[in-house]
Amino acid sequence: MYWRCPVCAERLELVGKSWRCANRHGFDQAREGYVNLLLGHRRNSQAPGDNRMMLQSRRAFLEQGHYQPLLDRLIDCCHDLSDGRADFTCLDAGCGEGYYTGHIAEALRERNPSMASSLAGIDISRDAARMAARRYPALHIAVASSAELPVEDHRLDLILRVFAPGYVTEVTRALRPGGHYLTVTPAAMHLYELREKVYDTPRPHDETPDTLPGLEPPRRESLSFPLRVLGEDVARLFEMTPYYWRADREKQAEIARMTRLDTHAAFHIDLYQAPRLRHSERDSRRGCGR
Repeated sequence: MYWRCPVCAERLELVGKSWRCANRHGFDQAREGYVNLLLGHRRNSQAPGDNRMMLQSRRAFLEQGHYQPLLDRLIDCCHDLSDGRADFTCLDAGCGEGYYTGHIAEALRERNPSMASSLAGIDISRDAARMAARRYPALHIAVASSAELPVEDHRLDLILRVFAPGYVTEVTRALRPGGHYLTVTPAAMHLYELREKVYDTPRPHDETPDTLPGLEPPRRESLSFPLRVLGEDVARLFEMTPYYWRADREKQAEIARMTRLDTHAAFHIDLYQAPRLRHSERDSRRGCGR
């Protein structure tokens, strides 16, 4: 995986412990292994993205295996899309603390050891990038925004987005012809019983799939399973969601005292594809030396 310079859009190369482009812009790699490619004037706050509490709660909750069915399905999808290729390139846009990215990389590496080097993740939160890089040192991790993916044009075979913002213009720019965009969004009744604790009149999530210009209509599949959450994991689940910040202090304290929650996890998995090159376009690109 090669990153793209956020200043001039030239390719970055790792020289020692610094990523540098042909125009001599440099970005030092942190000791944890990630690189910060989010320019200061592009931040919308001093510390954008999820904070440390949300990230730690998410890691602790997910590593208990509560969302294992979703992880298993994503691994199968990525394996099928990679088709066993060693040069398969995948970017998790909004990777958080790295749970899905890391486990997908480990699973694919077991089946094809050379594939791990082409899996990468970005997140706008520096804390998230730091946690992901520490736990999964084989991954390429960068602090960056999904609104400006730090990759070259038409570089990626797959962009993965799990409960994270997405920007179709960047997706279509970064995907190779025929590449895929795999998204996970909440289904209507996802964690509905938790939302009942937060909102007086909770509403089901909107289930309308996004229509993304430049990509073919998605193939959708749904995944739902009961979820019994016990002990400290109730508070962890709550703290890793946006519902925590939308609840008043009284409701936050009430849910923090809970020791059992019976709810449902419900997801939509949408697979979009970029159009493939027609023969005339392919021949034209070859004629330009591409």
